This record gives sequence, C-alpha cells and structure tokens, in this order.
Amino acid sequence: MNFSGIKNIIKLLFIIPFLIGIWSIVLIQLGLINVNVDLPDRDDMLAAYQKEAQLDPDNAEGWNQLGILLLQTGELAQAEEAFRKVLALGETHQNKKVQAGALGNLGMVYRVRGEIDKAEEMHRKALEFHKALGNKRGMASNYGNLGNVYLTRNELDMAEEMYRKALEFNKALGRNKGMAIQYGNLGLVYTERGELDKAEEMYRKALEFHNALGNEQGIAQALGNLGIVYWKSGELDMAEKMYRQALELNEALGRKEGMANQYTNLGTLYEERSKLDSAEAMWRKSLNLYEEMGAIQHPKAKQVQQALDKLAKERSAAAQ
Repeated sequence: MNFSGIKNIIKLLFIIPFLIGIWSIVLIQLGLINVNVDLPDRDDMLAAYQKEAQLDPDNAEGWNQLGILLLQTGELAQAEEAFRKVLALGETHQNKKVQAGALGNLGMVYRVRGEIDKAEEMHRKALEFHKALGNKRGMASNYGNLGNVYLTRNELDMAEEMYRKALEFNKALGRNKGMAIQYGNLGLVYTERGELDKAEEMYRKALEFHNALGNEQGIAQALGNLGIVYWKSGELDMAEKMYRQALELNEALGRKEGMANQYTNLGTLYEERSKLDSAEAMWRKSLNLYEEMGAIQHPKAKQVQQALDKLAKERSAAAQ
C-alpha cells in the first residue's frame, strides 16, 4: 500500500467515530445511552494522528490536528510540542497562514495553563498575520480568543467588544460553529454581569447551533453554562442536571478542562446544599485534573484551592 493510501485510512479512523458521535450526543441528552461504553474512543483518534505525524513529519496539518486533540484532552505539554513543530514548519516554508494557526493554538495552550499574558501575546501575533493575509476566519478566531483573555481578567467590556467582532466576522462568513462559540462567549459576559435572562438567551442560541452541528464539545459547554444560570437563579435541581449532562459529555470526549469545570460547579452546588463532604470530593477531583494538565496556575484552579482551604479552616474552627 502506498503512503497516500495509509493517510486515507488514518483519516477514515477519525471520520467514522466522529459521525457516530453526532448521533451519540443526541442519545446522551435523552438519557438513552451510557457514555462510558457507547461513545467512540478518542484514544484511537489520538493514536491515528500520532501515526500520521510519524509517517509524514513535515506535514504541518497532521501535527496541527494532533496538537488540537492533545489540547482537548488536557495533554498541554505534548500539545505545545506539536504546535511548536507546526510553527517551525511554517517558518521553514515561509507559510504565514500556518504560522498564524500555530500561534493562535499556542495561545490556547497558555490560556488553559493560566499564563494569560503569554496567551494574549500569541493571539495578537496570530491576529496580525491573519490581518496581513486578509484571513477573516482566522481574525474571527483570534478576536474570540482575545475575548477569552479579557474575560479571564474580568475586563468585561473589552471581552464583549472582542466577542462581538468575532461574531460579526462569523456571521459574514456564514460560519455557524463560530457564531455558536461567540453566542456562548457573550453569555459568559452577561453571566458575570448578572444579566441572567440575556445570558440564558445566548446559551440557548449556542446550544441550538451546536446541536445542529453535532459539536459535542460545544454542547457540553452550553449545558454547563446553562447550569450556572439555573444555579444563580436558585434552581439547584435543574443546575445539577445540566452539570451532570455536561460532565458526561466531557468524560466521553476525554476533555480534562471541561471535566474540571463541571466538578467545580458540582462542588459549589453541594456547598450551597450544605453537603460539604460531597462538595470537597468534587473540588478535589477538579483540582486533580488541573494538576494532571499542568494548569494549577489557572484562575479556576486557584479558586478551587481557595474553596478547599476555606472549607478546611471552617472545619478546624468548628472542631475547637
């Protein structure tokens, strides 16, 4: 078999599980399947991309796809290595589009690690490349990523400005996935401002798009965000339902960051119900995942540690 045939088989190994996954997420939301046994194995896809990178080490797209999957599963050091390989290939071949993509992806690695200044630096470099190339899709992605940087810093007006720029580009491009992501991001801004009705409207728009696209990661994020709206509204049972659906999808995807977020959310919910042992268990699961990712400096990881420290102090005071 020639090299082209091998590459086609590798691509098929990725596409088939993805198509199965589109149907699976609908069944998960209906409660008709167990995600632990029914969803496709991302380890198989990871192995396929690793094989492709080994077979063709100068294939920037192969390294890029490998890096994206490693980022999604929380293997940040390996993801960074893959994206730096892409960047080096882009520089060697003087391909600005490849360099821009690598810089943007490196920015996402840094954001998950909690290295926010480095993340901003990467996204701004990527944005300049995309502007020079007239690449509107790339510009949209990096405006959205810069919005995430500002949101992490709680600079809500700047975050909204970036998200709206990204949304307008995606609307002009007719790019539904990009629109869904930015509706979800705007929901985060509204949530932080306490505008829960607007937040819910944005999350439901995002969920509708993600469902239509079969985007499991997007569905998980939208469900988790809706859970936060329910929690802030005092609807704890509905909040828990959303969190657990989001957790199941993230577990099926092997997304450590998504799992950590939902364990954190469940811990906060249990704390409100005065189920402190359950809250502690959830927070420890979350913190363990951040440690596994090498993202212990992420602001959310720090919040979880603060919650655990507060709980320990309260128990110590009560025991005296």
